[in-house]
Amino acid sequence: GPVYVDGMAGRGATIGDQTRDALQRIEAGFRRRGCSLADGVEAVVWLRDPRDAAAMNAVYREMVKPNPAARATVRLSPVDLESRIVITMSAD
Repeated sequence: GPVYVDGMAGRGATIGDQTRDALQRIEAGFRRRGCSLADGVEAVVWLRDPRDAAAMNAVYREMVKPNPAARATVRLSPVDLESRIVITMSAD
């Protein structure tokens, strides 16, 4: 059945590091349930700063291939978090 990994906030110094961290933790959750990022069907990326989109996309495309999940990218409201990115993904 469907697998859903909720809101992984990225950790790291740069948006690339934070994107990689969030996706690695999503993938770990998927693997525990017998799937991988390649099985992703839907994702939502919340970015604090839209200027981070290009750097986020570079890492996202590198890690989520060959057929990335359908994705929405929306602005993350400023909250008291160090993370500049949060990613949620589901797989089937």
